[in-house]
Amino acid sequence: MQVKSNQEVLFDEVILACKRKPIFKPVTTVDKGHGRIEFRTIRVFNFSAANWNVSYAIKITKQCETKINGKFRKSKSVRFYVATHRMNAEEYATSIRQHWLTENSNHYVRDVALLEDDNRIRIKPENMMIIRSFGYNIIRANKTKSSFCTSRAS
Repeated sequence: MQVKSNQEVLFDEVILACKRKPIFKPVTTVDKGHGRIEFRTIRVFNFSAANWNVSYAIKITKQCETKINGKFRKSKSVRFYVATHRMNAEEYATSIRQHWLTENSNHYVRDVALLEDDNRIRIKPENMMIIRSFGYNIIRANKTKSSFCTSRAS
């Protein structure tokens, strides 16, 4: 589970835990594509917090070099996660990347192309969700390059 700054108490406790020594050797992954190079360093820490059934804190530092107009621009971000199951840093990295792959390929399409966030159905909205899922699966099975448009129709 990703921990964000709006979860103040947990966020602060995770940051404190991530100042200790990692329980595994940090792992760095490199992704290249779309005019950028991303370096992700994953560190895993023991963690315990009152009222939370989690055992591990994960800190991912991402450094990105993006080529814009022939020049590389650098940026850095840090994300924090908590977990209940013990895995090594590589397994956490893979698991988190798989989560974002699903988020980007499925939920983005649902939010942007199918406009699910604009849904105003209040009585049994799950029925409409099922109908949209049927439509989404039919279009996805079609596998054409322009199956989904990413802009709203006027």
